[in-house]
Amino acid sequence: MSSIAVKLPLRYNSQGGYQMISSLAAAAQQNLKMLLLTLPGERVMIPNYGVGLKRYLFQNFHSGVESDISAKIHQQVRIYMPYIRVGNIFFDTSNADSGHMQISLQYSIPRLGLSSTMNLAL
Repeated sequence: MSSIAVKLPLRYNSQGGYQMISSLAAAAQQNLKMLLLTLPGERVMIPNYGVGLKRYLFQNFHSGVESDISAKIHQQVRIYMPYIRVGNIFFDTSNADSGHMQISLQYSIPRLGLSSTMNLAL
């Protein structure tokens, strides 16, 4: 079986290497997650890359924050992952005062015929 990418976070495999991703769908999902969690300025040589979801956790939470996050996600995916179509984004902000947020992102990859949902607990 051929591999496409290293699975993150890095984990050593008992067969003498690191765990690998062997499907395009899994690689795309990992890349999308990295895009959402990376802070702008954190990626070397690509200073505008990333949504930086964690930076929203400790801001004063108001009704405009959800639309700001949604707009940033759509913008970043359009620029860096144009093969992904972002669908609905749902927010659970019931614990926002304690610095916790859950995001459910529906997305599709038309060329692979894939539709999926990513759930992130921050």
